[in-house]
Amino acid sequence: RTYYEHGLAGTYAIRLADGASKADEEESAESDSTEETDKPPSYADSAGSYLTFGVRLAARHDKTIRRDFDNQGAEVTFAYRFATGEHSFGRILNTLSSHSYPNVAELSNVNDVLSAELAAWSDGGFV
Repeated sequence: RTYYEHGLAGTYAIRLADGASKADEEESAESDSTEETDKPPSYADSAGSYLTFGVRLAARHDKTIRRDFDNQGAEVTFAYRFATGEHSFGRILNTLSSHSYPNVAELSNVNDVLSAELAAWSDGGFV
């Protein structure tokens, strides 16, 4: 069974400003100005608050004998990630997708999936 599948995906993420965290870090930086450190600022950690938007487009083209299963699809994802503690974060994710089978309409479908995640980590890695 041989087919061609083409896809295009893109993601855009934006870090949301955390007013309290920045103020705490600036105060900490001022009070420890004599002390040199190699530790990156906490906002460099990926557990900060982010909004993410993703798009994925795909098409599949089968050989003549299986042409009924040619299909196209599109998927849009929105996610919001936020800190829930010093070493934990949560994520709410919503994915809306559509699959279209032009030759077998009964297989065409639309899905909407809403999910939530919680994660924690230690200095050694994620738990």
